[in-house]
Amino acid sequence: MQVRAMVAGKSGAILDIDAQATCLEASAKMVEHGVGALVVRDSTADKGVAGLITERALVRRLAKGQTANATVAEAMERRLIWVREDEDSNRCMALVTAQRKRYLLVEGANGCLTGLISIGDIVKCQLADQQFLIEQLGSYMGDVPTPAQGIPIVKP
Repeated sequence: MQVRAMVAGKSGAILDIDAQATCLEASAKMVEHGVGALVVRDSTADKGVAGLITERALVRRLAKGQTANATVAEAMERRLIWVREDEDSNRCMALVTAQRKRYLLVEGANGCLTGLISIGDIVKCQLADQQFLIEQLGSYMGDVPTPAQGIPIVKP
């Protein structure tokens, strides 16, 4: 499945926050919307994105004894990984695995941010692809039980 389809399957707008907002404000917005990351926008930055503030970045900040009143700019991740809309889920999985990141920013044909996908989105997509393949192979092979149906064990 292409990244474009993953983004289309998500709900609505890309959630963002100002770099000068506090970490507490970022946390509240994440909780309100049930997300684990917010895009930090900056019109002067590459592709209009200055960074990404994640739950992980916030927890690390607090664990170091820094207050919730620190700014998002102080806590955000600046090393971002971008993918194009025409790339596939296998490439995305390879990137998040190799780079040890949980989020990928999606670049549209116009060079601007068009979406944000998480490792969870990628796994969900890959599971759907695998299920489709299993069903197709089952259809091709005929009446072969799938792992979900249970495979009978024959004792010699």
